[in-house]
Amino acid sequence: MELAAGRVLTTINNKTATVISKIGEGGQGTVYNCEYCGKVMALKWYHKNIHKNPTAFLDNLKQNVAAGAPDKRFLWPVDITNDYNGVFGYIMPIIPPAYKSFSSFLLAKTRFSSLTAMIDSALEIITGFRELHKKGYSYQDINDGNFFINPDSGEVLICDNDNIAPYGENLGIAGKCRYMAPEVVMGQKLPDVQTDKYSLSVILFLLTYMNHPLEGKAAMPPCMTEELEQKIFAENPIFIFDKSDDTNRPVRGVHVNVLQRFPIFPETLREAYSYAFSYAVMKNEKPRLLEKEWQLIYRTVKTMIIPCGGCGFETFYNPAESANRCINCGTPLSLPITLKTRYANIPLYPGKYIYEHEISETGDDRKRVGMVTKGSKNPNIWGLRNLTDEGWLVIDTDGNETVRNNNEVTRIRTGVTITFPETDGEFIDKSED
Repeated sequence: MELAAGRVLTTINNKTATVISKIGEGGQGTVYNCEYCGKVMALKWYHKNIHKNPTAFLDNLKQNVAAGAPDKRFLWPVDITNDYNGVFGYIMPIIPPAYKSFSSFLLAKTRFSSLTAMIDSALEIITGFRELHKKGYSYQDINDGNFFINPDSGEVLICDNDNIAPYGENLGIAGKCRYMAPEVVMGQKLPDVQTDKYSLSVILFLLTYMNHPLEGKAAMPPCMTEELEQKIFAENPIFIFDKSDDTNRPVRGVHVNVLQRFPIFPETLREAYSYAFSYAVMKNEKPRLLEKEWQLIYRTVKTMIIPCGGCGFETFYNPAESANRCINCGTPLSLPITLKTRYANIPLYPGKYIYEHEISETGDDRKRVGMVTKGSKNPNIWGLRNLTDEGWLVIDTDGNETVRNNNEVTRIRTGVTITFPETDGEFIDKSED
């Protein structure tokens, strides 16, 4: 049933939603702009008889509306329309124009403004699903259509949340084959938290390398049949960079992005994905990586990002390696001084921000707590500015103690230590290791 502009719908919370215009249409329903409580919102209006168990689906949706969003990144249902001859819909926040669909990144229609934005988007997705699972939900249908990303900031919004259900419950949704865990494709299990973890690893790999982890030369016949899909994604899944099986390697000239990115991105990522897509893990014989583990991995990668002194583009610098080169132009990277804490080994350069997660186990990925500055009189003298409201205890190499409060600067010198609220940090000159 198509909704005309101006149509007024009542909701289960005794409010009204007035249809403004049609946005688009999908397999489950049509999405409209609507006016709701003085705001422009989105209305997902379902096709009739779309659900196998409409009563259970509606009851779950009502429970989700009452509970509220598990995290700010979810475009969570806020209200549900009353039933109109067997058809209803739900109201959710609208997607801002700055956010682009994940599929537009995969099709190279949209590109991230920087490496940092790309890594931040991975962290946003990981954090969103960590919070979802902590609240007792499983997503059950993770795929590329669920995410909208700001290419400049890396901020993420997660949509299509109507199939989310508490642990142990399933609404009959399986998902898209390319994203489903092998045991779901084989019909051995319904989607749950454990299968979410597999689907999340696929999304993160796609985001990072712009190629599916199981789609190499084995996935390139003239026609992709259902039988072949089941073999590639479930019966005999083979990672495209499997260490012991090279039968599904990426094809040169076809899988360009992953062939270029996989070897030059940090080893910590390569090892993580080699484990996540090992046969034993994919077949659920070994534990899948937790969101917390992915978070630590991508935080480590974010800390490695520095600008190249040659081309100016962002690249990776690993303080543990003796030689580093720009992934863009190949210029050797100088060995900068680093700030070593319990949680990170941070390369320093003018303009570099220190983030809360680098000095705190429970810290935020985006909250800036410090910034590297250059001296106004001598640009060769660097300092670390305190951007927090808490004082830092600084101890110089002679044992003298001072406190640096908000907006005050600590001179960066080898051997100087800073006591942050949760950990100590020390400036280390890597060239002297």
